[in-house]
Amino acid sequence: MAVLNNKFIISSVGNNDLIDITEKIKYIAFNCEAQNAIINIFTKSAHSSIITLDYEKGLGQDFISCIKNIIPTNYKQDNFSNDNSAYSHIRASILGRNITLSIIDKKL
Repeated sequence: MAVLNNKFIISSVGNNDLIDITEKIKYIAFNCEAQNAIINIFTKSAHSSIITLDYEKGLGQDFISCIKNIIPTNYKQDNFSNDNSAYSHIRASILGRNITLSIIDKKL
């Protein structure tokens, strides 16, 4: 089985930023030599997550509100650190830093 690696960099404004990478993934899938494949999308950052979410009006904001309610921003680790980022590590751990998708006939 062949393995293909692609990499792209995304800039974020930070806290609770949702970025649609669908077109980047579609481009990779379409330009892959294989007709059918499995694609794994991964972020190296311990502060970010990879999720699937329909881009319906208001859904992104609803998702962010839900995450803020479930995983607030005040944690004990922040008392011992200057970066106050415990919540982002916890969010990334719960939401996940990778996702695996199927490519069928060069389509997601």
